[in-house]
Amino acid sequence: MRIDRKLCLVHPLERDDGLVLFAHSTPIAEETFIAYHRPLTMTYAQLDADGLIRSGGIRNADLILKDVCERIGMWKDDPIEKRIGVERGLLGEIRRLTNVFAPTAQKWEMVPLEDCVARDILSSQEAREVQAAAVFFCCSSHGFPRQNLKTFLQLCSGRIGAHVTYSSATAFQSSLPTLTPDENSGVTAAAWWDKYLSGSQPESSSAKS
Repeated sequence: MRIDRKLCLVHPLERDDGLVLFAHSTPIAEETFIAYHRPLTMTYAQLDADGLIRSGGIRNADLILKDVCERIGMWKDDPIEKRIGVERGLLGEIRRLTNVFAPTAQKWEMVPLEDCVARDILSSQEAREVQAAAVFFCCSSHGFPRQNLKTFLQLCSGRIGAHVTYSSATAFQSSLPTLTPDENSGVTAAAWWDKYLSGSQPESSSAKS
């Protein structure tokens, strides 16, 4: 039996206080893509037409998604057609599948992106930065040839310091560095991230489970 591994996105965030956190985005389900394929495809096409994919403009992918959906009338719910709009349906699902790992005491806590601002883990600006990266990841995951997808995503995501991985959220959480009270969590996480990008972390082994 063939088992396809799904690419996920990891986005490191360094706050002003030196604390380093990691956002992890899991791809949407195939049925979600089918339901919202038009706005997703149009958003990717708009990013490409505007030259934003390779220029760092992917930081505003969520805003492009909103612009596209408002233009075609799919941003808000349509009670007449009994259709859930992109804002509540697609974007809500992308946010649900995105978690932030924050160091607390000696462990990394997985916090849903939806709760990060209310819990003062991320500022509203930082939360939107994570959201934009997740939206771009979602659009491009379905808008680029599969055989070259990982290379393409890695190239583009690298412009915002993100990284594509086969590790699920739980597998990624297990691979995070152990924290101790005597260590600066920001320094520890930053050093660990450098090793992770260099391939020193056993990502492939955790992803096979």
